[in-house]
Amino acid sequence: MFVLAGEKPDAAKVSAATVLRMETALAKVSMDNVRRRAPQALNNVRSLAQLKATAPSFDWDAYLAAIGAPTPKHYLDATPEFLTGME
Repeated sequence: MFVLAGEKPDAAKVSAATVLRMETALAKVSMDNVRRRAPQALNNVRSLAQLKATAPSFDWDAYLAAIGAPTPKHYLDATPEFLTGME
């Protein structure tokens, strides 16, 4: 895909390896299918401040504005381990 996007083959290999490392790391911190079946594992109520503290390098304000999200009192963080791992 990187070659199709215009990268030289050697650079494309490096880019693909980087993507694979990132995807593998995110998969390792993702909840497995069995745990996702438990409603209590998915019901993690957080304030926006808590989300920002969990993943401070993610631009929450820009993201929420881009998706046109409302401004609720709280958010449901179904995968807190993922956010921690992403950070």
